Amino acid sequence: MSLKTMINLACVLLTCLCIPLSLEAKEEKSSGVIFDGSSVDQLKLYEWEYDGRILRGRGKLHIHNKKKYANYELRIRLRYLKEFSDLHLCEVIVPEANPSKNVLNNLVGQWRDIRIVVRNMKAEQKRIKNMTPLGNGEAVVYLGKDVRLSSDHIPRNLKMTKDGYVEGNAERINFFLRNPTEISKIEILPLSPDSPREYLDLSVEDLKKAVTAGAAIYKTNCFNCHGDGIGKPPNPLARSFTQDRLLNGADLLSMFETLTTGFRYMPPMASLSVEQRLHVLHYVREKIFKPHNPKNRVDVTPKAIDALPYSLYSTEENAKRPKDSGGSDLAFKEGRYRDHGPAMICANGKERNAMQVKLPGKTTISYNLNAMESLGVWHGGFMEMMKSHYYEGHGKVNPVPNGTMVPELGKWRWAHGGNLDYPRNAPTGPLTFDGFRWNGHYLYDDQAVLSYSIDARNILESPDCILDKKGTRTLVQHLKIQPGKELLLGVGHAADCRAGPIVEAPMQCGKMAIAIHGDRRGLTWKIDKGWLAIHIPAGQNARSFSVIRSVGDGASGRVSAVNQSLVPAHFEILTQGGERRWTTEYNVTGQLSDDKDSSYVLDTIPVPFENAYNSWMRTTSLAFFDDGRAVVTTYDGDVWIVSGIDDALGKVTWSRFAAGIHETFGCQVVDGKVLVTTRSGIVRLHDYNNDGEADFYEQFFTDPDFSLIYHGYNFDLVRDDDGYLYYSKNGQYTDITFSGGCYKISPDGKSFTMHGTGFRTPNGMGILPGGRILMADNQGGWVPAGKISIIEPGKWYGGSGRQGEFKKRKTFAQPILWLPQDVDSSCGGQVWVDDRRFGPYGNGALFHTSCGLAKAMMVFVDDDAEPTQASTQVFPFNFASGIMRPRVNPQDGQVYVTGTRGWGVFAPDDGCLQRVRYTGKQEPMVTDVKARKGYIELTFNQKVRIDAKSCQVSMWNYLWSSQYGSPKFSVRKPGVKSPDKVEVTGVQVKENVIRVSVPSLLPAHQVKLTYRLQGKDNDQSVHLTIHSL
Repeated sequence: MSLKTMINLACVLLTCLCIPLSLEAKEEKSSGVIFDGSSVDQLKLYEWEYDGRILRGRGKLHIHNKKKYANYELRIRLRYLKEFSDLHLCEVIVPEANPSKNVLNNLVGQWRDIRIVVRNMKAEQKRIKNMTPLGNGEAVVYLGKDVRLSSDHIPRNLKMTKDGYVEGNAERINFFLRNPTEISKIEILPLSPDSPREYLDLSVEDLKKAVTAGAAIYKTNCFNCHGDGIGKPPNPLARSFTQDRLLNGADLLSMFETLTTGFRYMPPMASLSVEQRLHVLHYVREKIFKPHNPKNRVDVTPKAIDALPYSLYSTEENAKRPKDSGGSDLAFKEGRYRDHGPAMICANGKERNAMQVKLPGKTTISYNLNAMESLGVWHGGFMEMMKSHYYEGHGKVNPVPNGTMVPELGKWRWAHGGNLDYPRNAPTGPLTFDGFRWNGHYLYDDQAVLSYSIDARNILESPDCILDKKGTRTLVQHLKIQPGKELLLGVGHAADCRAGPIVEAPMQCGKMAIAIHGDRRGLTWKIDKGWLAIHIPAGQNARSFSVIRSVGDGASGRVSAVNQSLVPAHFEILTQGGERRWTTEYNVTGQLSDDKDSSYVLDTIPVPFENAYNSWMRTTSLAFFDDGRAVVTTYDGDVWIVSGIDDALGKVTWSRFAAGIHETFGCQVVDGKVLVTTRSGIVRLHDYNNDGEADFYEQFFTDPDFSLIYHGYNFDLVRDDDGYLYYSKNGQYTDITFSGGCYKISPDGKSFTMHGTGFRTPNGMGILPGGRILMADNQGGWVPAGKISIIEPGKWYGGSGRQGEFKKRKTFAQPILWLPQDVDSSCGGQVWVDDRRFGPYGNGALFHTSCGLAKAMMVFVDDDAEPTQASTQVFPFNFASGIMRPRVNPQDGQVYVTGTRGWGVFAPDDGCLQRVRYTGKQEPMVTDVKARKGYIELTFNQKVRIDAKSCQVSMWNYLWSSQYGSPKFSVRKPGVKSPDKVEVTGVQVKENVIRVSVPSLLPAHQVKLTYRLQGKDNDQSVHLTIHSL
């Protein structure tokens, strides 16, 4: 929503809460104060008088909402001088809910605090709640009836849209009191969707529930760094809850702020909802602080709670609203959550590779793509995903069916090698029977066509559901089977069924009736291992037929009626692409940097976080077509095409190209087609009719071993000069054989080899000249710090392995560069830049991304050293999200990045598309770093001068162990937890080269050189890994 639109959105929905407070009570002055007796600059008084302390009068009063909040809480302290007065806001009456006006008149002369919540949201209602003081000093709550705003209840200068918004000028707030009144304070606070207010002051029972919920959240999100919270933390950078003081405050609000925005090495936990954050904090306070460190259990004062804004949503609304904690607010309307398209591939309960197809009548059919059998048919909903990662940032519960199951229709299984009761010989991947393969699926309008091979016989299948006048369902599965050997298809329980030739009339099998429409020649019913099956003879010609099934009373009649009128599927049409279904495009204007002095600046292409499909725009990978159009993927399986990218970024268009793919964390454009890494391999997207949407989702490469656990990602996708593709597999928190490995996939997608193993969380890859593959791994157990490695077949890199492998091995393949936590807390990918349009860094340099710190840096690879070693210097940019995929746009030669917020990412947005642009301005920049015996040498792009006294050098090593990360250990005194200072004995400058003399420098995991150039106000630093000198 644009700022202009926000300004023009008017005061729509009002909730009034009147709370008696003593006038003498001290309150902290908030940034939202409009009037507190000292100034009336933000007010237009009309008939009101100001005596230097209070306002006195009646009638209208204009309040200037200079912050231009669309959703806000207006707080006014007033007292009626003669009699009670109706209060009007934006010409809408805010009624008092107390039925007795005499009681209200008794309040005359008493100072009262009125709170009015103004919300600009769809389909809202006014909820009136008053708290009025009675004679005994207690407060009684009166609830007024709900009153919905309509066009009859709004003033003439405002208008109501079809969606229920009231539009007008909200910059000025029109406040009106009919009778004489005094006002001592006016304050405006923005409503916050992240306000913790309602979770702070809990009842005993609610606190118990919060602690229980918090225990589970702690185990999943906090244990890896903090351990059980009582003993020594596994992560040396984490605070001990029982031994350390919490530097950002130990009261509940301060801890909530730490969880929300992060503090030092503690990243923001944006993936947790407000409720989840407070639950885990209640757990820490009650189960760790209270018994083990009571000094840290600091209570929140009522005044602190009172100073907080109310939540944008009521408690009831929060309960109904999807917990889209890491993303933008959902357009939550009529039960429609995210639109994943007509078909969606994801986990279904314990099945790791399932496709769910939406059918008419709110019917869904699910297929196990690892075996080509049905996982069930249900009606009344699609998938229950609210606890999965599709709605929660750390959602660990896999989607499951959401509706009423129809077990009889869920029986659908192909025999492999003629056997319906085949062994499940590959639980973490597809069945390995000869001739079986999942080929992909087509989309035509709202229909899906599945393509697969059974016993080397190619098959197309399109499911449908036909409703009779009563809305009763009949399931139809259209099949086109190519020539090949005989097949057997199980279609139901063999209850009261008979074997024999298949005829036109339906056959009753228990509650289910079934018939075959189309080419029935040679088809026979067969009873096999408790299944009713269709025997399909071998043939030299293709054949098409449809299986029709229905359940319940009248099933036979429904099946017979459908059989008589059924129009067969025209697969030749369904597989060539239909009309666009995602027609809404988003035109955005890029934000060019206003930095006129720097050599490199950061431009931003806005991401359509609010969109018609409710897509959670957690952007995960990036690629470019030759014409400069970008491909951007999302965590949830969307693929977007971004066009109109030019120097000015004046009109950039986002168009949805594909959806419903199982986690897209990497992409490439090869021969004009988009390839994306998914949980189950690589999918190649085909747009047959060139309308800007994918028509065929081809399974280009099938991963033989992928995880059911939410953390078991497949990362990135890079391609070498010979056409081989590479992606990495997560190594920890997964359940597969090939964990922590890198696949090298043949150009045709038919075979692969392992290209290095032993990675923990390798979220990022790159390629150096000569086809050398890079892998970036992240700090954790057995990974003492982030690192970038050149990977080779047969080598093990120390971050993951089978039980006991770590102790068995004495060493591992060393990286070219270690990255300390304050440089890169969670590594992303790299791109080699060899385009002179990118300035000094366009002459062959490595651009690296930090997802954790939302930073970018240049990496200087020293191939002259043996073995190869590297160094890095960080760009001075704060990116909008956790960048992890950099790519060079072939049209302008600049580096574009995308990424998302994940675990501990210091960034404000869920996704981004940004450009690092060379401006042509000249300023000194490091272009190469070398460490040799006795010195470190920095090469710049121009002549430089250095403040020699500013040069400082330190060095340290890491400990490879099962602990999370590692302290900094002395190089000179192994085992001592302290970095070594390295004496600088001299600094020489020759043209554009600075040589820092350090005779006592030793090979080390990490060397840090800090320096300051003359004429610069700030220090700069370079981090090196030195294997040899």
